[in-house]
Amino acid sequence: MIGNDLDLRNKLFLIVPQKTFSCILSGEKVAINEENLHHIRRVLRQKGDIELNISSGDGKIFPAKLNSSDKIEKLSDQPFVFSRTKKISLMTSGIQKKNLEYLIQKSTELGIDSFYFIRSDYDNFPVQNPERYRKMAISACIQSKNPVIPEFEIFSLKLADILYNKDTLYLWGDPGQSSFINTVNLADISAFSEICFINGPEGGWSPKEVDFLKNRFRSICLSNNVLRAETAAIAAIFYLKLLTKGSG
Repeated sequence: MIGNDLDLRNKLFLIVPQKTFSCILSGEKVAINEENLHHIRRVLRQKGDIELNISSGDGKIFPAKLNSSDKIEKLSDQPFVFSRTKKISLMTSGIQKKNLEYLIQKSTELGIDSFYFIRSDYDNFPVQNPERYRKMAISACIQSKNPVIPEFEIFSLKLADILYNKDTLYLWGDPGQSSFINTVNLADISAFSEICFINGPEGGWSPKEVDFLKNRFRSICLSNNVLRAETAAIAAIFYLKLLTKGSG
């Protein structure tokens, strides 16, 4: 986990491009972009020298200062290192643009590590702008002070054509399953380095896809109610993040 949590949560936090990050760490005083500067000086009304934390999105956070000349300089060579014992990922398809963007924002705030976008039989909404999604994730990281930008992988493949990782525990949401997600426990995940929730499209899985999922992966129920695709994914991620906090 992060050292000195309270200090990190009370200070402003910025994610900067890797090149900018490297320049700051080498001792240079570097100007930040206009958007971040406007937010700090105009929206938050912060004046003078401001202590903050910076990251390039790789999990390392360095104390820094925005000086009165609106340039960032480092305050320490010693980073706070953010570590996660288990990787949490989401495999999803078939969600409308606005709902997918909401899902990306909220999943990033919760601390998801990876998004895997796939196709499905009832998929009417293919992913079209991964770079936009990454920018949205960076904004969500800054807002939530999350120093790890999630990875985005896009597959033009369907469920049966994907190569699955033996070190990953795959779960999928089945409304007809009597076993709820809270039955997944530490013993279940201990042997795996990653836990991936497979999220269905808005039109649901086809019968063929349901058969494939039932024969390959563990099914869990998220709620007694019927959840929207983005709600189901966020609920699963929240529980898995909570569970892995105690995984050691």
